[in-house]
Amino acid sequence: MKHRDQAMWQFRKDEQRRWYWNEVDEMGQLLRRSADDFKERIDCVVHAMRHGYVHPRERALANRPAKGRAREARRETR
Repeated sequence: MKHRDQAMWQFRKDEQRRWYWNEVDEMGQLLRRSADDFKERIDCVVHAMRHGYVHPRERALANRPAKGRAREARRETR
């Protein structure tokens, strides 16, 4: 299987206006597609998260500098 760090996720609608997700590599080649489709986009996103999708905001929070996190931890202990 290809390197997942370079994978991108796409959320699309089909002809019946139902949501599905694709995971593609950096060249746009399909790695995986959801086996199910969904009426609501949020349900599709949740399903993708169960299969490895990380929302960009969540990724940004995880990559924040440790300095800011240490300051927050000190506030909690006071």
